[in-house]
Amino acid sequence: MEHVRVIFLFFACCVLMFLPFQTLAQVDTYEFDPDFNCVDRGNFTANSSFAGNLNRLVSSLSSLTSKPYGFYNLSSGDSSGEKAYAIGLCRREVKRDDCLRCIQTAARNLTEQCPRSKQAVVWYTQYVSLL
Repeated sequence: MEHVRVIFLFFACCVLMFLPFQTLAQVDTYEFDPDFNCVDRGNFTANSSFAGNLNRLVSSLSSLTSKPYGFYNLSSGDSSGEKAYAIGLCRREVKRDDCLRCIQTAARNLTEQCPRSKQAVVWYTQYVSLL
């Protein structure tokens, strides 16, 4: 009977010793509020060529297909200095469709939060997007 108690005590100690490691190894499921940064590198007016290029760029995001590596790099316009660029990057563990959907949302949110900024950045928990 004493032998069974020792085995049980050993098993209980092992479980209690490794339980904190299991808890610490859980996947990040927390979400932070997005961090918008409207960079002060120039503004544009509502009827400018840059505004048109930016609107076309944001609209074109809805027709993109998801990529396996979570990186998107787009531009709209000619080389007249009024060209609009967008870059989006997701963390490795984010599913492809979720990544694309998040980047599309980020682009819309950036144009609302930084309405006249020529350069803006938003950081979400799972991805980052630049316009």
